[in-house]
Amino acid sequence: FPEWVDLIVALRRAQLEFMQGALVTLRAESAAHKSALDAREKEVTTLRAELEVLKAQASQALTLDELRAACARADHNKSGKLSHRELRAALRSITGLDPSFDEAGKLLARFDKDGDGVMDFGEFVTLVAALRRAQLEYMRHEISSRRQEVATLRAALEARDRELGAARSASGVVVSLRAALQTLRTENAQ
Repeated sequence: FPEWVDLIVALRRAQLEFMQGALVTLRAESAAHKSALDAREKEVTTLRAELEVLKAQASQALTLDELRAACARADHNKSGKLSHRELRAALRSITGLDPSFDEAGKLLARFDKDGDGVMDFGEFVTLVAALRRAQLEYMRHEISSRRQEVATLRAALEARDRELGAARSASGVVVSLRAALQTLRTENAQ
């Protein structure tokens, strides 16, 4: 009978060690998930702030006079129209964007409605409005994506917390069994 008790005690010790190892692993994974969740929530907060800035900029729409002034500043040859290079300068001035020469060419090709190879003032206004809408839509999409990531991480963290609670509970059972087995050993020894 004492051999059986020793065997049971050894098995229970192995289970306890396994449970303690699993508990340590779950704690580490839980901490990593929490850290990732915190990082994503910080990103969402930052994106929301950026969206608010963009909304504020959009609500403070540039006046036609401001757009005309930006075009005039960028129109170095005073033709009344913007070339690739001039378009880049005007976009930097108005939107803060710095498109490459190729990107400016693509924008020019897309928004040059009369096909003359340069951008007149009306085409420029249409381009600036489209860029602002695209910026706002991009920010909305980014916020939505980050919210989904945060929700997924939060669900994973909650699952880990449940696993951690179950592991703690199982660890408590093993400790109780160990105490009971020790009591049995002591009683059998007497």
